[in-house]
Amino acid sequence: MKHKLQKFSWLLLFAIVIISSCSKTKVEPQASISTVTTLPATSVTISTATVAGTVNSNGGSTITEKGICYNTSSNPTVTNNKIVDPSGNTNPNITADLTKLTGNTTYFARAYATNSIGTAYGSEITFTTGNPIAIGELYGGGMIFYIDGTGKHGLVVATADQSSNAIWGCEGTDIPGTSEQGIGFGLSNTKAIVNGCQSTGNAAAICYNLVLNGFDDWYLPTVEEVKAMNILFNTSAAGSIKLQTGAGYMTSNQDYRKINGAVAPQNNVIMYVFKSAGDVLWPLTKSEANWAITRAIRSF
Repeated sequence: MKHKLQKFSWLLLFAIVIISSCSKTKVEPQASISTVTTLPATSVTISTATVAGTVNSNGGSTITEKGICYNTSSNPTVTNNKIVDPSGNTNPNITADLTKLTGNTTYFARAYATNSIGTAYGSEITFTTGNPIAIGELYGGGMIFYIDGTGKHGLVVATADQSSNAIWGCEGTDIPGTSEQGIGFGLSNTKAIVNGCQSTGNAAAICYNLVLNGFDDWYLPTVEEVKAMNILFNTSAAGSIKLQTGAGYMTSNQDYRKINGAVAPQNNVIMYVFKSAGDVLWPLTKSEANWAITRAIRSF
């Protein structure tokens, strides 16, 4: 009897140990991808919008990045355009201010959150920016003065002069790639001047290095691009940008016309002068200052 009781006691003790061990073993939940909600866009303008969202669950893993991704085609991802939310990864709220958007364009946006498992996306929302396409409208860092055939793209001019005494530069040196006078060639002309004329103080370099109103892709206009600015004299906007009748504006074109019986693009450039009786292409030597005004433009 005593032997049986002792055996039973050992079996009972063994059972208690097993049960106790099992009760202390915890099954850790497995991490998963987070869940995110995208909210409708607000404060939509010609070139800006605000998009928000919420991280509903981190999936049991720390959020390492969250924000808004967007594109002009459906299902944007973080490999497209994205704005990282600056509020910190422990804050479930997501807010992003989208800037430099193209006017009259539909955008697709999604909130996202990334943890150790991967990146989760909220549902897709769409919004359409306002239509900026009107001569004289302030847009893209300047004022619209030209619209191309698509009705969505064109040129803007800076609303103030960049210089009144900058020279074209590199007198005696021919700069290839500066002969095109048409609309659409100002940027390539400007790059040719900047690359071929190593001076930070010339008109092209001033425009090319300009950072204005959040944009850094300005350039020195061609003859036809300066000429197109003339339309602003016939709008109520003309006074605000202060284009001056009778003043000469520097172009990105060397002068390949015959001047004093000779063609000398290595020495001469074209200044465009707005005249009440008709505009004038005026020859200017590359070293002349205090004659031509430098006014930058950019494409949108």
